[in-house]
Amino acid sequence: MRYRSWKTLLPVLGLFAVGGIAVGKVLDNAPAFTQELRTQSVFGDWRVVAPSSLYHKSDYYFDLAYGYLRGDIADFLVEDTSFSSDDIYQARLERAAELLELSLLSAPSRAKTWSALAATNALLGQPENAISALRASWRLAPNNLSEAPERLFVVSLLNDQLGPAWQQSEERLAIITDIRIVRRYRPQLLSSQ
Repeated sequence: MRYRSWKTLLPVLGLFAVGGIAVGKVLDNAPAFTQELRTQSVFGDWRVVAPSSLYHKSDYYFDLAYGYLRGDIADFLVEDTSFSSDDIYQARLERAAELLELSLLSAPSRAKTWSALAATNALLGQPENAISALRASWRLAPNNLSEAPERLFVVSLLNDQLGPAWQQSEERLAIITDIRIVRRYRPQLLSSQ
């Protein structure tokens, strides 16, 4: 009888040991318990040594670029040039393109970044780069409700710059898909244009 109780206790002890090892590994990598992972701050307390580990680089670069892009698109759409000169506008768009490309280095399969890069390149007057980025967005997320309006905006910019001749059969199918998605799920966007 005693042998059987020991046999049933063995898996519990094994799980307890694995849990103890896991907790130990977590504590080894926690700045609160590991002096080498901390540094003295100017306020006398400690901070994590590598603050870059606290954020995802792709998201960080995307957020910076998107701030430039959205601010400038808002000015562009309301035709308000009182906020920035053409040189500042151009410099912000160029910086947004750089930041989006940095974001893509860390996360190349993010369709939202490709859509934003397409818009940036279209606004910069670089239609070939815009078309390439737009194609990447369509390949990665062909049926994406959040990206469809952004991509249709880029399509309208490209049509203004190049006319519809840039659209090949694949692009036309992707545009039709985006229009159907927007028409079905966000029809107010199409009625306002």
